[in-house]
Amino acid sequence: MDFCNSEVFSKVFSPRKDPNLKLTVTPITEENAQIVADSIAASFCSKEPLCVLAELEPETLSKKKYYHLCLRNAKEKLGLACFNEATGEFVGACLFLDMYNRDSEPFYTETDRKIDRTHLIFKKSKEAAYGYPGFKPTKMYENLHFQTMGVNPKYGGLGICTELTRICLEEHPIIKEAKIIDAEAMNEFSKGILLKNGFKIFWKKQYKEYLSEEPSELSFLEGMD
Repeated sequence: MDFCNSEVFSKVFSPRKDPNLKLTVTPITEENAQIVADSIAASFCSKEPLCVLAELEPETLSKKKYYHLCLRNAKEKLGLACFNEATGEFVGACLFLDMYNRDSEPFYTETDRKIDRTHLIFKKSKEAAYGYPGFKPTKMYENLHFQTMGVNPKYGGLGICTELTRICLEEHPIIKEAKIIDAEAMNEFSKGILLKNGFKIFWKKQYKEYLSEEPSELSFLEGMD
């Protein structure tokens, strides 16, 4: 697929729990990248247990990690954000990375290295063979990583993240064609959304393994739902 010539994705939907609320879904662009990055960082620093324990500042997390990711999503047109149609206020976003040419690294602090948490890795695969551990993509957009999902706390509890994730996976012209999409969950919120959208747990490992110089082998959990 010629990604650069794909039509621009646009959609309006209402959360099932608030049918009067109209949300506009659009690609992440250079113009909205900063507000999306700042909003996700602010939400993570107040809600995500890892960020709270690491005492991350929203400005630092946005600058070091999310703004870069948003710009990359804008370039590859893989991420989607939704806004309140009436007010233009940021509501939520989903960020993806193409694993064929991944050049970004997560931002960690020294405090992160002291945190021992179980990290679940999910995979959604169109073909069983592609879901096998160790799969390496051979071309662009074959394997995508679901990097981040986030919602403005003001709009929490409406099922917006679940619906936005579904839209990305089933309606986005590029994302829906990926042979395999992997994602990571370190809290029950993310885990629940991924499971609702058809992901299965393939591996789990301790968070500290990400930060060691010689990570141990992943533990494959056969048959784990």
